[in-house]
Amino acid sequence: MTRRIIQLAIACSMTLIAGCAGNGQHDSRGDMTLSTEPDVVAYCHEAFLERIDLGAADQSHGDMVTWSADVFNEMPANRKRADGTVVGIASGYMIVTRPNHEVGTAADVDREFRVSTMTMSWDGTDDSIIFTGLHAYGHDAPRLDNTVTRPVVGGTGRFLGRAGVAAVIPEGEAWFRVEIYLADHR
Repeated sequence: MTRRIIQLAIACSMTLIAGCAGNGQHDSRGDMTLSTEPDVVAYCHEAFLERIDLGAADQSHGDMVTWSADVFNEMPANRKRADGTVVGIASGYMIVTRPNHEVGTAADVDREFRVSTMTMSWDGTDDSIIFTGLHAYGHDAPRLDNTVTRPVVGGTGRFLGRAGVAAVIPEGEAWFRVEIYLADHR
């Protein structure tokens, strides 16, 4: 009996390893390919961001950060939000899941893990897209301070049924760029 359990555990492990293996361009079934150029590039300017202390005093497990941003097709050359044309809205929330970055080097002690979900919607359309993931953020800087890639988990309109990834890239001064790479079915 113990031998069969061990064999089953090995088989399950091998299946997981095989399913996760690859070059990052194909899913485990091999029937989808990610585009090499972004299908959508949008710029967002944060309208508000608030940290809500739900756990123990100060920064702690369970704290929440909520935010909202205007979506633009292009960032104004002068980087002034008022000089751009708003084409949609982006909103999201983050929940602190590990207040002290206990994994990594000593340089990471000022960081915390947050699970986050972001939704983008375009005005006058049925187009919306949702991506989510886990990432380390700075304790004292609630905004993203480095590039993060997150899986697309759903969408409507032109994004309905489309798998992919979204790269969120900070641009400074409350701006960030979102590059969406959608999978093509072969």
